[in-house]
Amino acid sequence: TTDAYVRVFDPIYLGIFARSVGYAAATTVLCLLIGFPVAWWIARTPAPARGRWLLLVMVPFWTSFLVRTYAWIMILKQEGLLNAVLRSLAPGTPPLELLYTPTAVMIGLVYAYLPFMILPMYSVMRQIPASYVRAARSLGASPSTAFLRVYLPQCIPGIGAGALLVFILALGY
Repeated sequence: TTDAYVRVFDPIYLGIFARSVGYAAATTVLCLLIGFPVAWWIARTPAPARGRWLLLVMVPFWTSFLVRTYAWIMILKQEGLLNAVLRSLAPGTPPLELLYTPTAVMIGLVYAYLPFMILPMYSVMRQIPASYVRAARSLGASPSTAFLRVYLPQCIPGIGAGALLVFILALGY
């Protein structure tokens, strides 16, 4: 019936949808901010070490998503690893209440989808010759200008692919 379609515009569902879009957008931005320097560094690492770093990026894919989620629960709970480390560094401080908070959701989403941002950006960055930035620098461009006007525009396909992947997957969760 049409009642089901009318209920889609109920304020409760619209609020949930807006929150989901907000989490997905925040996850995408955080993955981009963390993933861009990581992808750039891996792309500029010499070949033997590059394989090891890529392996570390892909290791989470070898473990079930459910197992990784439970691991984060063990880390973030009140008696968990993070609070134990914080209490050992600053005795007498009360434990942090992180589990079941928006912060925990963001940590989990960023952890889960960071490889989906790093890998497309890496694949594009790997194809950009370092000589382009060196040429811009030798022609008088500052390091920031060479980065912003030469390197970054060539990274846009990888950024777009990673952002689309992360946003769609995060929106689904």
